[in-house]
Amino acid sequence: MDVKYGKLPVPLSQDTFHALDYQIMGIAFNLHNETGNLWNEKEYRSELALRCRSRGLEVFEEVPVSIHHNGFRKTYFLDLLASGSVYELKTAASISENHEAQTLNSLFLTNTQHGKIIDFRQDSLTWRFVSTSLRRENRMGYSKAILHMSALNQRKNNLKNNLQKYLNRSSFNELLWINFNQNQIEFSSLHNSA
Repeated sequence: MDVKYGKLPVPLSQDTFHALDYQIMGIAFNLHNETGNLWNEKEYRSELALRCRSRGLEVFEEVPVSIHHNGFRKTYFLDLLASGSVYELKTAASISENHEAQTLNSLFLTNTQHGKIIDFRQDSLTWRFVSTSLRRENRMGYSKAILHMSALNQRKNNLKNNLQKYLNRSSFNELLWINFNQNQIEFSSLHNSA
C-alpha cells in the first residue's frame, strides 16, 4: 500500500504529544469561550489554526492523505495536523464511536500513535484522546493458524449419539431431526406411531 501525505505527520512520544496538546487545548478553550458553540466545523478549524500559528505552532488544515493499492485510490483529509499530530474537530451533539474510529484510522494512515477529537458544539468544550500502540509494521503483518477440528467433531458425534439414544427410548408424535453433516445441518420431520 502506497501512502502519500500532503504534509508529513510526525510520530510523537506520549509526553511530547501531551505538552503540545496542553498548548492547543488552551487556545481551543479561549476560542470556544469567545465564540460560543454555534460556528460550523470549518470556521472553528480555520480560527484554531490561525491562533495556533500566531503562537508559533506549525499547523496545517485539511491535510490530504492519499492511499493507493492495486488500482484502489482514496484520499482522506485530516482536519488539523498540528506540529505533526492529528486533531479532528467536530461540531456534533457528542463525540461518537464513529468519530473515534475516524481518528484511529487517521492515526493508522499517518503511522502516529496519539491524536485528539475536539467537539465545539457543547456548552463546554469536550474532547477525547485517541491513542494506539499499533505501528504500521504490526498492522500490516499477519499470521496463519491451523485449527484442528477433532475436538469439535468428537463433541458433534457425542451429541449425535446421545440424541439418538434419547430418541430410541422416547415415544413421540413428531420431531424435527437434525442431521449433523460436515458442512451443513439438515432438518427433517419424523413421525412415530407409538
